[in-house]
Amino acid sequence: MAEVIFNPDADPENNSVDGWAKHNDNSGITWAALRGGAGTEASSDSDWGSPGIQTHGSDSNKFTNLVRVLLLFDTSPLPDGKDITSAFVKAYIDDKDNWGSETPGLVVCSSTPTTDTNVIAADYTKTGAVALSDTILYDDITVNAFNTFTLNAAGIAAISKTGITKLAIREATYDFANIAPTWSPNATMSFRIQMADKVAGATPILSVNYLIPENAMVRVTGLVIHWSAGPNGVYQQENLTGGLFSQYFSPVSAQKEPEPTIPTAPQIITDPLPTVREYAFWMGTHTQAQQRAIFGTTIITLKVWQHWVLGQRAMGKEIL
Repeated sequence: MAEVIFNPDADPENNSVDGWAKHNDNSGITWAALRGGAGTEASSDSDWGSPGIQTHGSDSNKFTNLVRVLLLFDTSPLPDGKDITSAFVKAYIDDKDNWGSETPGLVVCSSTPTTDTNVIAADYTKTGAVALSDTILYDDITVNAFNTFTLNAAGIAAISKTGITKLAIREATYDFANIAPTWSPNATMSFRIQMADKVAGATPILSVNYLIPENAMVRVTGLVIHWSAGPNGVYQQENLTGGLFSQYFSPVSAQKEPEPTIPTAPQIITDPLPTVREYAFWMGTHTQAQQRAIFGTTIITLKVWQHWVLGQRAMGKEIL
């Protein structure tokens, strides 16, 4: 089993985006007009997106705001032909509001925004009507933490292995189900989700798990050492790093000689470690998509990066 983590791009968005679109009318309109009307505002550079509903301050059964959040992930690095076994959307929620005895919640659905790198007002009407996840109700939402939505079969089927996976989060009980909430004056129900532009570590996440078939080729990081037959039957050490190798690889002599005893002493790498400045330069000159293609994530520690560089250098590759 392998897990791959994807995040939307922060500003400037190169391949994907997160943001919100809403219908706002401060004069107060009916539920049907608010939900079914065109979007009036949007943003793809905000720190937060808050799916939810606001009511008018005095006009009974009139509403002023309905917000929907769009989440796009560049999932093209996923291996073709692999069976996805499970997937999860994780949203960091740092505040929530409700009124009266209403029971709002959140659900993941699809989206079809105008572009893959921006959210505009017209995208308000471009969120799906099929639930792609379980619903998390208000009382079950944990504040100041990631809340995890488990994608169902339709949600897994919506994940693209060749391009952009386009999702959205909508208020579930009223907006998604098209049921008008019980009106209360000047009231708000909402869930404040941190977006990619807010802070590293709280960016929305799409986590995808897929099967690695038996005897498959798997990507390795760090330094892998094995021994293979050299000239005249003499075994020589080979270093493999950052490439692909079989889980069940076993070196065999060209002369059908028995395999050698692999040395148990640690193999010392004498190359100097790349510096923090080199690490910062590399991170700043490689896009999130490029980072994910190499490491499977954009959360790359200095230590992991240094080991990868040493392996690249061992193969005669210059990475800076």
